Amino acid sequence: MILVVCYFWYNLFMSITKLTPKPSAKLPEVLFYKRPIKSVMSPPQEEFVAFSTKGDKNWGEIVLHKSKLQHRKDYEGDTLAIDFISSNDRQKGLGSAMIDFAKNLSKKNGCNGYLVLRADSSIDKHHVPHIFYRKQGFTTLDNKLDRKLDSFIKDNKQATSNDFKTQLMYYPAPQKKPSLVERLKNWVLTKVGFLLKVNVD
Repeated sequence: MILVVCYFWYNLFMSITKLTPKPSAKLPEVLFYKRPIKSVMSPPQEEFVAFSTKGDKNWGEIVLHKSKLQHRKDYEGDTLAIDFISSNDRQKGLGSAMIDFAKNLSKKNGCNGYLVLRADSSIDKHHVPHIFYRKQGFTTLDNKLDRKLDSFIKDNKQATSNDFKTQLMYYPAPQKKPSLVERLKNWVLTKVGFLLKVNVD
């Protein structure tokens, strides 16, 4: 009798478990759809449309291609070039999501995470994109210009076409070479460490 009751409750429990809907996986905040594009370039361009899943009807698009041009002296491999990037509304996170998507795509496409784009001052002269790209880790490879961008970011200033002209920007920033003082310091520390090890041995 006890076995029959246990068997009944076991079957009832299993039935309820099967009927209970399992929680669905959480959607990412931005979804990307690859849209077919006719490209005469070689390697061809790729276009992706980004959709917000927050219900705010925000969307954006980004067009890229794999570039074999040598854009910078510190890197000789392929670079993923962003030809076009735009969203229907600013300050909603779509731009950052598309840049992150491009960084990951660069790694998958054999470009080692390297990106290049053209920060265009002519599209919106009252709100140029240089500041946004700088916040995303891009550099102009011009130390003076980068410091000016950093100053605008620090002071929370809005940049216009009078402040920055159309400029190529690159990701990631090149590794800074150690100064003469830093190299001398490292050399001394290495020698001191070697002498201490010899004395201990």
